[in-house]
Amino acid sequence: MGHALEWADMPEKKGIGIGLIRHDCDIEDETRWPEYIQWQAQALKKLDGVFRPMIKSLPSDVL
Repeated sequence: MGHALEWADMPEKKGIGIGLIRHDCDIEDETRWPEYIQWQAQALKKLDGVFRPMIKSLPSDVL
């Protein structure tokens, strides 16, 4: 992935939360929003590329 993933246990749900967090952001600095949006789009594409094949290979009774 190129970044550390953040894992969140969700005991009330059947699963966990997985995500990426970019810590060097000032969300109030609107001039950097295009940079943040580009980073987010690239991160989502990477997540999809890594996890989609794994999820597709799971047996249907697991999902």
